[in-house]
Amino acid sequence: MDYTLREEPLFTRNEILSTSTQQPVDLDFTLPDYCADIESILKCSMSVKIFTHSLSAGELRVEGAAIIRILYTDKDKKALRCYEQNHPFATSIPVAGEVGEHIIDITPKPEYINCRALTPRRLSVHGAFSLSVKIVSRELESLYSLENPCDLQAKEETVELSELKLFSQDRINISDVVSFKARKPIETIVRTDLSANLNDHSHNGDKVTLSGELTLRMLYISDASTGEVDQYICVYPFKETVRTAAENCDLTHVNLSISTYEVSLKSEVMSEEPLIHLEATVLADVFGFANREAEYISDAYSVDYDTENEYSTLKLQKDVTPINLSVIEKQSLSLGEKQIQKIIDILIETPSISGVFNENTLDISGKIDVSILALTMDEELILIDRQVNVSHSHEFPKAFSHIDALCCNVNSLSYRLGENADIELRFELCYKALLWNDVSIREIKCVNKLSENKKEKDKTPLILYYAGAGEKIWDISKRYNTCIDTLREENSLTCEELPEDKMLMIFTS
Repeated sequence: MDYTLREEPLFTRNEILSTSTQQPVDLDFTLPDYCADIESILKCSMSVKIFTHSLSAGELRVEGAAIIRILYTDKDKKALRCYEQNHPFATSIPVAGEVGEHIIDITPKPEYINCRALTPRRLSVHGAFSLSVKIVSRELESLYSLENPCDLQAKEETVELSELKLFSQDRINISDVVSFKARKPIETIVRTDLSANLNDHSHNGDKVTLSGELTLRMLYISDASTGEVDQYICVYPFKETVRTAAENCDLTHVNLSISTYEVSLKSEVMSEEPLIHLEATVLADVFGFANREAEYISDAYSVDYDTENEYSTLKLQKDVTPINLSVIEKQSLSLGEKQIQKIIDILIETPSISGVFNENTLDISGKIDVSILALTMDEELILIDRQVNVSHSHEFPKAFSHIDALCCNVNSLSYRLGENADIELRFELCYKALLWNDVSIREIKCVNKLSENKKEKDKTPLILYYAGAGEKIWDISKRYNTCIDTLREENSLTCEELPEDKMLMIFTS
């Protein structure tokens, strides 16, 4: 019969899928009657919302919409106008193999967008966006050790690891209404931008409490007759509790992302101030890790029987470290030849960044696309597109082999118009990621007896073996089929590897 090994469950992180798919956008449409005729298109932009995603029968189904936003000046008053057109989409992505407990992250990214006015009311739009899809699962693995003392000689080794204890993806639905209090009244919303910020999180038993805020930035038309615009910022605090496994963790990492949101205006009969109604869905990915040492069997043999080992290879994580770095970035950009009297709005696209480790230093580089809506001295509305290159380095006590979910958020932005047709921008950037080191082990999961008949013993009860420096005690005992504890005791050995040449007495019976 086979030898019995003790099985210890272990949860690890496994990346099931990491891929990208591109979706085309081809539209030809006419402005509705309530929109003014187009004089000049200032900017055509695209944002992507993911409504639903589901995984079944080896296929990931994703549904959403590309929101095409046209900023233009009208033909009559040369004022700012805005029109949005929705382009629904649905796509399927094959997923190989069985997927158990998992988290699905879908990151949309506009690739390009071109817009052309065929007539003052008819538009042709062509573009594309990509969906970066990552599926991460929590896998149940096992570490093995000896169940009971026996003739089996086992080489036990120790590995440092970070076990994945908490693992969940929850939808936080936020519905809130705030009273609009601004310098100027609101007629039409031109654009909105919503960001999520996690201020604190706490883990208690089977619950994780998340405290944070949603920040809504809005550009709106305050006077429909003149097209005058203004800005408004409001904050929606939230506190939500998500349920997860009741485990003790050394660290918990939470990542928030906006799934979908809608902003609408409501009139209040008892007040002259309109109400801003926000409906948002926020995805909260929760990871919890416990750092510990674990033992496993890397080799084994029997003194009495011929055996055969079955091996498995495990890919584990250790040194898991979340990062949350805040840096200040200052840039001076040229505004061109036209003299600017007023900055109306600054639109910042989601920063595109990458990170790489150079020894123990994390080097982050990327770019931020900036669109500046401005009014010239000649009362002309213009849009200026610029690109800001960013580069930062941060040192750690050790190097890491893996960087996951690296993202950059612009927490705040301030600016100052210079005297030489330039603008000085000051960004507060926040970098977030999860770092770790990969560790791979090859362990024995089963030891099989090839026969119930015992081995024939060597007729020579004692062998004198001249061992060289650097030889391992385990290799010598396995080669001569003897008990490793006996070899150590008879030769007064405490080391795993001989520091110098030595004559060894090996008892074979």
